[in-house]
This record gives sequence, structure tokens and C-alpha cells, in this order.
Amino acid sequence: MRNLKRALSLALASIMVLGLMVVGASAASFNDFTDKDEIKNSEAVNTMVSLGVISGKSDGSYDPTGSLTRAEACTLIARMLGGGKDPILGSNIKSNFKDTQGHWAENYIAYCANLGIIAGVGDGNFKPDDTLTGSAAAKMVLCALGYKPEFEGIGGANWELATNTLATKIHLYDGLETLNPSATISRDDVAQLIYNGVQAQEVEYRNLQGDYSGTLYATENGTMLANRFGVVKVEGVVAANEVFGISYGDKNYTATQTGKTQLTNTNTYGTNGQYNYDGVYPISMSNDLVGQRVVIYVKFQNALSPNASSSTVLGSPIVSDKTTVVETYSKMVKTDDVKDALKGTGISMPSGNVTTYTYTESTSDAKGTSNGTTQSAGVHTRFIDNNGDGTVDLIIRDTAGLSKVSVYNEKDEKLTLSGIGSVDFEDVVGYKDVVKGDYVLVTKYDSTYVVSKVNTVEGKVTAYNSGSTPSVTIDGTKYAVGAGANKTTDLTTPNTQKLNEMVNNTYRLYLDAAGNMLAYDTIDEAIGNYAVVLASGATTTGALKDLSGQVKLLLADGTKATYNVNLLASAKKWGVSSDADTDAKKEAWMAETLDGASANNDATFTPGSGDGIVNTIVSYTVNDDGTVTIGLPNKVNSNYNTTTSTVTAGNLNRNTSTYTFGNVKVVADDSTIFFLQNKDGSYAIVTGLSNLSTSDKAFKAANSSAVYYVDGAANVAKAMYLELNNATYSSAAKYLYITGNYSYSVENSKDTYTYPVVFEDGTTGTVKSTVSTYAKNTAYEYTTDSNGYVECTSNNVVSDKVVTYVSTSSVAYGDITNDAANTGSKALANGVAVWNVEDSKSVYDTNMAVNDKVELVLDENGAVKLAFVEGTQTAMTAPIKFTFNKEATWADANNNDTLTVTFTKGANQTVKFSTKAGDAAATEAAELTSGGTVFTAATGDSAKAVKVTITVSEDGMTSRVYEYNFTVTVV
Repeated sequence: MRNLKRALSLALASIMVLGLMVVGASAASFNDFTDKDEIKNSEAVNTMVSLGVISGKSDGSYDPTGSLTRAEACTLIARMLGGGKDPILGSNIKSNFKDTQGHWAENYIAYCANLGIIAGVGDGNFKPDDTLTGSAAAKMVLCALGYKPEFEGIGGANWELATNTLATKIHLYDGLETLNPSATISRDDVAQLIYNGVQAQEVEYRNLQGDYSGTLYATENGTMLANRFGVVKVEGVVAANEVFGISYGDKNYTATQTGKTQLTNTNTYGTNGQYNYDGVYPISMSNDLVGQRVVIYVKFQNALSPNASSSTVLGSPIVSDKTTVVETYSKMVKTDDVKDALKGTGISMPSGNVTTYTYTESTSDAKGTSNGTTQSAGVHTRFIDNNGDGTVDLIIRDTAGLSKVSVYNEKDEKLTLSGIGSVDFEDVVGYKDVVKGDYVLVTKYDSTYVVSKVNTVEGKVTAYNSGSTPSVTIDGTKYAVGAGANKTTDLTTPNTQKLNEMVNNTYRLYLDAAGNMLAYDTIDEAIGNYAVVLASGATTTGALKDLSGQVKLLLADGTKATYNVNLLASAKKWGVSSDADTDAKKEAWMAETLDGASANNDATFTPGSGDGIVNTIVSYTVNDDGTVTIGLPNKVNSNYNTTTSTVTAGNLNRNTSTYTFGNVKVVADDSTIFFLQNKDGSYAIVTGLSNLSTSDKAFKAANSSAVYYVDGAANVAKAMYLELNNATYSSAAKYLYITGNYSYSVENSKDTYTYPVVFEDGTTGTVKSTVSTYAKNTAYEYTTDSNGYVECTSNNVVSDKVVTYVSTSSVAYGDITNDAANTGSKALANGVAVWNVEDSKSVYDTNMAVNDKVELVLDENGAVKLAFVEGTQTAMTAPIKFTFNKEATWADANNNDTLTVTFTKGANQTVKFSTKAGDAAATEAAELTSGGTVFTAATGDSAKAVKVTITVSEDGMTSRVYEYNFTVTVV
């Protein structure tokens, strides 16, 4: 009811010219009131002013909190009954009340008294200037609607109770829940009361046979709105507007003429219910209303023969109470996602599929059926229930594509949209709002295109967010990839699999209506991290000759790391030849570059000698899959240059800022990264000229590399690689040990994970990261970015080991889950640091011992320079010796010959074995007490490999696993 009533304030905004004013001059419309912002029931006041029923004050205000006099109420009732006009009464009309003689409202009072709407106060007076209570106002409206005091009890001793009961029943008090009917009613609430009244049914008293004799009952006789104002409320489903149409029932509707709308399945209220109000009405409605049930207010030229096309529609439409629409741009991959989207809305999907209309930038056949799921974000989906039964009747989807206005031809009235073609102006909605060169969102409905300028956002991508809907972050806002097609030729389509490559670059994103990106162009592509290539190469594997590339990098934190290379992404950042016009050619070109071959522009990889880009400074990005994308900084950003040539020998110190590579001079400053190869072959990194030693460190005239930024006439060095002659700088790599689970927070719009750690110097603390996958009880090498977030790697770390032997110079270890035999050993560096981290609140220095569980950190030479002791692992009673009756090569076996084993186990130990022969599945583990048969040879087992796996378990201990391999030849 409230939604329908809300329609009146829009539908009747200009229906009537005001009649005579209640008091002096008044505002001509609601918007003219000087105090309109103070009006609570603005819809009601707006409507009743437009209908000519009420008016404002002479000072231009409405005075919503002011009171209404009994005389003013009579004028309102008279105008309600006159359809917004004053009754024509003549000048000789006199009232019978003593105190209304000569009153300005005498005629109105007489009119209402003659109709039985009002009565005096019992002493021959009316008291016209007394204020009006809510109950008294409601009684006047009830009487105006035709209700008789003698039938309804609204004129006797209990008139107020009877009035309030009847007024509530017929919805006069709707929207007036805080009203005290016994108190003076405000002008604001009076407007709401009569607003409800014009929509109520007028009544006549008839008997059950429809006559006027005998026992009479109040019989509804149409709304005052229809009877007095000549306005009919029409409710129906919007089947078509001027852009497109849908099917309803057994009819298929197409787009109407401009400014018209097709309604179907219409119904109305009152005595005109026999008329069919289906038809094309002279009103425009938005695309969003197609498929919905709406209410409009209509004046027909001939009430006895209503014709939609020749009617006058008053104001704007409003959605019917019977319509529920759930609108979403979300990705809904499963039916459960659809259920979640509809949860709590009052509607749900039926058991089967629903009629669905799908519109894109090039829709050819829109109608189909679906279960409501969508596979991409940004599909504008509307679930519509247009009959109030709580079930979705219709789904309408529209997905705008991105295009560019390449031609705007006013002479021929055509515009050309990239990727779509030339379109007549008359087939384009919104063509007046765009010009040549505009990027636009385009949706095609039937034969009509709807275009609008696209919204953009610019900024640096600060984060990549993985998950079911990957996105990137700019200024704290996440932008996923939208479903709309990119029809432009000069913008890049985002790839959901490679969004991580956008981090640290600055872009302009082109967005759909939901804020998802459809395309982007690069404003400033960041160089990224610097590294020096220590080794590079490429290989092919398998029958399909699968191509892969590898690099070993010296990173800016002093660590070394080996990666597989994303060949395609790297080729683009390395300046691949334009002749390499397919992905396969680009990948082969990059592989040849890595491997030192002359890069061809075909899809065939030609091996080279390897180390094709060694000593080159590159920019790099580590991808989510662990691969790396490398590039030449000058190819990534044109503001940078690179040089790889022989550097002029000289001395490295903080007072020397100019360095010459070939014939290029570069100037170092406090942002320059110096990659240094020490005399012993190890590496070190120094950031900033002022952090160099004050003493000379001579460097060689060797093939080297530099990256520099061109700043006017100066070449400002960003990074350089030098080989030292007789000097050594220490490594800058840093390490930590994570002692527990992270805590989660959001800081500066970033998902932040705070880990408790022990640092390499034995101190405890916390570090913050944007990564949630680092494991507790694990050591990592780490770097810290400019925002204080760490990134951890497993470089130079040996994890999950148990010490099996230790001396002053070396340590041997086994896997922490299987200490049956040594799995490795390392030398101990001078001054190795060992920290007991078993209790993170009490970390202390210690020495390694047999059975210690440890995390080991290695230096550049592979020696242990740091160890974290996590505690002691209880060992088994003693290793068991297993004796087999055959040699490992079982060459003289006979058919049905057996392989047996004997052993002696501890009191609390359990021994189980399983056997795998050739390609057969391993046998189920069986328990042995002291020995037995583990395999029996057969004729078909000739030259077959046999693996025997024995597992020894002991309560409270870590199991040991032993594997023995045999080769059987059966004669």
C-alpha cells in the first residue's frame, strides 16, 4: 500500500491547477514551499497540493507543524469532493451556525453541513477557528467518502472510538502510526490523512440485492481518485519499452515507438475492473522496469471506452507491491551461489529453469532459460517476481561491452563503434552524449544499442588478490575482471591468470557499471625489483618438446635464487621482435635469448651454449606459481636505459660517484644498488653511495652491466654490477624463524598477517606480511619492502632435519620424519650461531647435539652459519639390522624361489613390510615378528625390479622407513 501511495506524489505532480486558496496567496507547487525540507509526509503534501486540495501559507511556507482549523478542514473536504476544485455554490449560501455568519469559510461550512459531513458543537455554534483533532479530521473524510454516522456509530456518544476503528480499517491512518487522534492534528499529518482518503473507496448503502430499502450495507463504489478526479490506477507488467521487448504469456512483444511503453496482464481497482487496460501507453520507462509490474495513473479520453494509446499518463511509474527484484553483479558459479544471492529477499528460484533474457554488446538471440548461475563477475542479473507469489518469474541479464567511438558522422547520422561497426543514430540510445574518441559501454537490446561513457580509475596497483574472483587493488579498492567484452583495439584486456604482473605498475582502468575492469592502458609501468643474472638457459623435455627457461638470480637483498621463467611474459618485457607474432614464437625467442642462441622469430627453439644473459641487470617479478617474469628495464619503461659492456676499471668508494660503461657515464647516488662480486666468488649488495666503504675497493675492467635513469643531461644510475679485484663485502641476506601461527588484520587497506619470530641474532619479535602461507616452526630468508612487509623464501635454508652426527667442523642429519639413515651433511662455518627456540619466550644460545630437531641456514659457500634448535627428537631403541637371503641382484633364481628376511626387533616395536614388483601395485603392509617371506618369484618375473619397504614403529617415536631394491631373473 505504501509503495502504491508513493506513486501518487510522482504520478500527479502536475495534474491539476490549484483552486481558490484557503488563506491568501500560496505556493504554486511543493518545491516552492520555503520549508519543504521540514515536511515529514512530503509525498502526501506534494500530491494534495498538485491535486488542488491543499495549499500553503501567504508567506510562502507550508507550516507542517502548524495546526488546521475546523473551517480550513471544510475547504479541504469540499475540494476533495469537487475533484480539486471549489464547489459552485453561489453567493447566497448561508450556514445555520450562529458563529459562522460572515466567516470567510461560510460557504464551505454550509456545503459540508448540507452533506451531513459536519455538525455543530451542540449550542448552535460550529467554532470554525478552533483547531481540529485527528479523530475529527478522520470523521470528516469518512463522511465525505459516504459513510453514514447512523450506520457506523461515528455520530453518537462513542463517535471517537467508532471513527478511529473505521479509519484504521479502511487505511486512513496508514503512515500515521505515531498519531494521537485525540490531540490536535498537524498540517503535515492532515495531508497524509486526505492523501489516504482519495485512494479509499467511496461507498453507498444498499441491501444485499443492490436496492436502497431494507437492511442496508456500505457498498464500495470506486475510489474518490477515480470518481472525483477522473484518474484510474493501472497496474501491469512492462512487456516492452522503446528499446526492447520480452514475451509474456503467449505473446512476444517488441520495442515500442519512442516515448511509449507496452503494459500487459493489467488490472485495476474499483468498478472499472471489467475493462482491459492492456496496451501501449504514452510514457517512457527505463530498461530496468521491463519485466516488472508497475503502477501508473491514467486519464482516459473516454472512461467508458478506455484506450491506452490516446490516454494521458500522469507523472512517473512506480514498481508495484507485487514485484520483487533482486539485482546483483556478483559471480554465481553454482546454484548454491544463486540461493545465497536470493536469501532473505522473499523470493526464490523454482525447481526448474527460468525464462532468461541475456543482452551483450552483440546479442543476436536473447531469449533462453537458465538456473541463474553466472561464471564471471560483472554480469548485471535481475531476478524478477512480478506476480507476488515469491517465485522468480523472469531473469534479465545485461553485460555491457567496451568499445570506442571511432567515427561520429552527423551528416549521415551514423556512428562507428570499434569491434561492432557502423550504426544509425536512430538505433542508438545515448548517441547525443558521446563524441568521437570516447570509450563507451555498449549493450545491444534487440536492434537497439545503448551507449554511455565509461568510467575510469587511475592509480598504482598495490596488491594482487587471488581467490575465486581474482582482483587488483588501487587506492584500497579491489577491481576484478568484468564479464564484458573488450572491443577496442588500443586497450589491453586483463588476464585473470596474470593479474599479479600488474602489481607496482600504474594504470588507467576502464570499468563496467559494477566497478569491474574491462580493459586498461598503462600509464607508468614500474621497473620492479632489480637482480643480476648469474646463469641462464633453456631446455626442451618430453616427446612434445615442452619448452622451459631457467635463470639464477642474484637478488637485491644479497641472496641467490633459481627460477623457471615465464617465457611469454618475459618476452614482452624483453622487447621481443614484432615478427614473432604468435605466443609460441615469442616463447621460443625468449628461450633462445636465455640460452645464448641467435633468437629467431619462429616457433622452433634452437639451443645455444647457455648463459645467454649472464651478468645482465634485469627487473623481475616472482609470480604466484613460483615462476619469474624478467625484463630489460628500458623495455619495461622508456624513461630508463641499460648498458652491458666493459666497465672502466677503478676504485669503489663513497666519494666516487661517476662510473663508465663502454662510452656511457653514469652517476651513482644514495638510491643506487651496487651488485658486487667478491674476490672469492661470493656476492654482496650495497644500497646507496654513502653506504660504500671510505677506503678504495678496486674493481676490474670486466664485462658488466648498469641500469640508469635519464634525467635531463644526467644518467642517474639505478643499479650496477661490478667485479671486485681484491676486496670483499659481506652478504646482506637476513633470516628468521617463525615460532607460531599468524594473527590477521587489515592495515592500510591490506590483508596483513603478523608472525611471531626469532631473528638470526636470537632476539624475538614480530614481522608483518601480505602472505598467509608461511609455516610455523620453519626458518626463512626474508626481505623487507618499503612499507615494512616481509617476503620469505626458502633460499639457503635446510628444513625439517634431525641431527645424526655433529663435530666442531660438520653436521650430518636425517629427515625429521625418518632418521633411518643420514640424508645429508654440511660443513660448519666459523662462528656458527645456534639458538634454542623450543620456548619462544626464552631463546638462548646453545650447541647442536645428536637427536636435535633443527632448521639450518647456509652461507654463500653452503656451510651452516646459523641453526635453530626446535627441541630433541626421541630416537628408537636402536636401528634394526635386516638380513636377506638373496643379493640385490638376484640373477640365479628359480621359479617359485622366495626372498626372505630375518631381524631382531625391540620389545615395543612393530615391523611391517610391503612389496612392489615391476609396475604392479604395492602389496598391503603385513606385520612380521622376526622374519619371513617378503616375495616369491614366478616365471613372468624375469628381469623385474622388486622394491621391499619395511616400516619400523615404536610408541611415542618417529617411525623409520627402510627401502631395499632387488632385480630378479627367473630361469
